[in-house]
Amino acid sequence: MSADWRMPMHREGLRVVLRILQEAIWSMRNSDEFVGPLTALTDGMQSLRIPYQHIGIYQVDEADASPTAHGQFLLRQGDWERALAGHDRDAALACWREGRLSYLENVPLDAPGLAATLEIRFGSTIQSLVEVPFANGVLAVASEHVAAFSGRDVEILRDLADALVPLFRRMEDLRKLEAAMQQVARAQRLELVGELAAGHAHEANNCLTIILGQCQLLLLDELDAVTRDSLERVLRATEAATGIMARQLDLARGREGEKTIIDVNELVSESLALVQRQFLKENVEIVDDLSPLLLRVRGNSGQLQQILINLVQNSHDALLVSGGGQMTIRTALQDQQILIEVVDNGPGIPEPLRERGFEPFFTTKGHGKGTGLGLSVCRSIAEAHAGQLYARRRAEGSCVVLELPASDQAALTAYN
Repeated sequence: MSADWRMPMHREGLRVVLRILQEAIWSMRNSDEFVGPLTALTDGMQSLRIPYQHIGIYQVDEADASPTAHGQFLLRQGDWERALAGHDRDAALACWREGRLSYLENVPLDAPGLAATLEIRFGSTIQSLVEVPFANGVLAVASEHVAAFSGRDVEILRDLADALVPLFRRMEDLRKLEAAMQQVARAQRLELVGELAAGHAHEANNCLTIILGQCQLLLLDELDAVTRDSLERVLRATEAATGIMARQLDLARGREGEKTIIDVNELVSESLALVQRQFLKENVEIVDDLSPLLLRVRGNSGQLQQILINLVQNSHDALLVSGGGQMTIRTALQDQQILIEVVDNGPGIPEPLRERGFEPFFTTKGHGKGTGLGLSVCRSIAEAHAGQLYARRRAEGSCVVLELPASDQAALTAYN
């Protein structure tokens, strides 16, 4: 290390540069605002008189089972840009794994592959290259001159590379925050849609009530057989539509904490009635295998119906991936616990995802098709009812189980 590096003036200059860099990092408001901090980095290097001409920063991702270097940041003609990692990413990853600073003072132009790789990466012939590994990647500073960097320059680059760690942590935190905010916004939109749907169902129910009343009045008159038959068809269809609207309103109006004794088989039948007609059009067959016992639980019918419809919908979506299939909803009493199983012969749940599916904001559905909140909310509802919600291992297809404590009446009926 040269003597001038030990002078207070140089140490103070580095402290100023590091402070400005940290301020730029903390001023970031989204994960794409990397230009500000990296510009502060290059401005600081200029003020410290480091004779760089090209800079590249490889970002190492440790989230995978094996660390990878997918992306990089390059300084091109004075502007920072993000790009995919080049074909020299393996060399950068090797430097990161070794954890040791590398300084090539004189890159041999006839070195097999190295000179050409650097020229492709930086766009010119490179003669000096300093590569500094840090926690999140590798900082590479290059020059077109031989032995361009002094010992002082190399030590400064080591400190500047360490100062990039908060940048990548900040970017990751902002990415997570943005993802969470998007999921919350989507969940809020879904809640709003649910409220609007409940209002529309109420209005539609009013219209159906008028049709129902008029049909009943007309049927009191003397009518020919054809007219009477037509009116009776209209009456039955209107009654069916009224029942659908009533079930939708019951689901939407589930009140927190309002618990009653619920017939589980009846709850399952009502839930399936909401979705069965649509599923048949999509080659998804629903089979109910309900226990002959009188199964009762104490709970909130709207909340438990929310769980059932969510499980059925998830199974339906999985079956559509394979072009259709069969879903079975089964009820049973086992050790004073009432089990409601939703079983399908679809693609199944991969073992690593069997438990992760219940984590908030985790989804395997495509963009815009899922919030990742459904199963998490359902598990919370189940636990609030002193129950459990879990996925069972299966060789084929999937099986999700809602387990609830039986009410005293259910247990007594079963033993009688």
